[in-house]
Amino acid sequence: SKAYYQLGILERSLNNVAEARNLLQKCIQLSPDDPYAHYQLGMIYRELGETSLALMEIKRATILHPTDSYGHSKLGQLYQQSRQYDLAIAAYSQALSLKPEDPFVLERLGEVLAAKELYERAAELFQEALAHQFHPSVETMISLGQVLRHLEDYSEIEVLMNEVLRLDPDNCDGAFLKAIAMIKQNRSVEAIALLEKLTENPAVSYEAWLELGKLYQADNHPEKAVSAFIRASTCAPDQAGIWNNIGILLSNQKAYEEALKAFRKAASFDYTDQQISSNLKAIQKKLEASCNRIIEARRETLEKSPDDLEAYLEMGRAFEVLQRPDEAMMTYQRLLSIKPDYIPGLMCYAELLRNRGKLKMAMRCYREIIKIDPENADTHMFMVQANLNLGFLNEALRHAVIAQKISPDDPRVH
Repeated sequence: SKAYYQLGILERSLNNVAEARNLLQKCIQLSPDDPYAHYQLGMIYRELGETSLALMEIKRATILHPTDSYGHSKLGQLYQQSRQYDLAIAAYSQALSLKPEDPFVLERLGEVLAAKELYERAAELFQEALAHQFHPSVETMISLGQVLRHLEDYSEIEVLMNEVLRLDPDNCDGAFLKAIAMIKQNRSVEAIALLEKLTENPAVSYEAWLELGKLYQADNHPEKAVSAFIRASTCAPDQAGIWNNIGILLSNQKAYEEALKAFRKAASFDYTDQQISSNLKAIQKKLEASCNRIIEARRETLEKSPDDLEAYLEMGRAFEVLQRPDEAMMTYQRLLSIKPDYIPGLMCYAELLRNRGKLKMAMRCYREIIKIDPENADTHMFMVQANLNLGFLNEALRHAVIAQKISPDDPRVH
C-alpha cells in the first residue's frame, strides 16, 4: 500500500491525475484506514471537479486523523466552495481548535461569516489573521475593508487602504474602497480625482464607473455622468436601473431620441418596474409632441419653398422617430425626385430600407453614393457589412480595403 501511495503522489506531481487516482484507490483497497491516502485522493477529486467525492474522501481522512488541522481546513474550503456555510464554519472552527493562530483558516472563516452577513465577527477574524501574518497580506486587508464598508467604518477603511496602496500602488480594489471612504466622508472632489485615475485601468470593476457617474451627476456634469454609466453598464447586475438613470440624464438634456432608446433598454431588462414604464411613456409623449411640431413646421416651410431639401430630410427623420416608416419613405422619395444625387437624402433612404429588411435596394443607394463620392468611408463600411450579410466575401473585402485607404485610423475598418 505504501508503494502505491508513493507512486500516486509522484504521478500527481507530474500532473498524471487519472493515473494518480487509480494508484491511490489501490492503496486504499489495501489500507482502508490510511488517512493520508484518503486526503490525497480527495485532493485529486477536487482537481477533477468532483466536489462530492472530494468531500467524502477528505471527511473520511479527518475522521481517521481527527487532530490534523490541515484536513479540517481543506474540508472547510470544500464546504465553502459549495456554499454549505454552516458546515464550513464547523470545519474551520475544528481546524482552529487544533491550530488557533492559523492566519489562513482565520481568513477563510472570516470570508464565510461575511457571506452570512455576520460582519462584526468577520472583521474581528480578518484583524486576527492580519495580526498573525508575518507580512500583512494585501488581500486580507482588502477583505477587511469590504467588511468595514458594511459596518460603515469609513475612517478606518481609509487608513487601511492607505496601507494597501503603499504596499501595492496599483491595487484597484484598494483605490476603489478608499474612494468610497472619501465619498462617505463628504470629500467628493478627492474621490472624483481618485476614481478618474482608477478608471484609466481597463481592468477596473463596473462599481468604479458607477460611483464616478453618481459623482458627476451630483456635480452637475450630465454628459460625463452618461458616459460613466454607459461604461458601468457593461458588467453591472442592475442594468435596468443604470439605463433608467441614463434616460433621465438624457431627457434632462432634451436629447429625447437617445433618452427613449435608454428607457426602452431599461424596460427590456425589467418590464415590471413602474418607474421605468412611466418614464418611457413620458418621453414618448415628449418626443411625439416634438416630432409633430417639426413635421407641421416643415410642411409650412415646403408650402413656401417646395424644393427645400433640409425640410424634407428633417420631416423624414421625424416620421422615422414616430415609427411611421411609410410616410418617411415617401418623404425621402420626394426629396430624391427633386435632387437624386443629394447624399444625406440617399444615406437616410438607404438606412431606412436596410432597417426594413430591403437590403438589396439599400445597396443600390449605397452604390449611387459611391458613384457621387467615391471616398465616402461610411458608405464603404455599410457595403462591407451588407456584402458580408449576403455572403459576398470578396466584395466585402474590396470595400474594406478602400475604406482603410480613406480612413486608416478608423477602428471599424480594422
